[in-house]
Amino acid sequence: VDLPSFEEREISLAAGNIWVMYSDGLPEARNAERDMWGIEAVEALILEHHGDSAKDLRDRILDAHHRYVGGRSDDDATLVVAKLR
Repeated sequence: VDLPSFEEREISLAAGNIWVMYSDGLPEARNAERDMWGIEAVEALILEHHGDSAKDLRDRILDAHHRYVGGRSDDDATLVVAKLR
């Protein structure tokens, strides 16, 4: 069995930094016309609402995703949003 390889990185985080992780099911979600939502849409929401709490940012991303796909999705999606205090 071939296991995927991962790159290890070390980063410094400070108070107020936001950490967002999501699975491919989020940006690869498709609307009724089969257009993909895209990483750019997720990144735009993060940049626009980076001052929100982690919960509010998560809710904004999920609400936008839900509206884009029209309430249905072909794939599972995982989203984790953390904001350092």
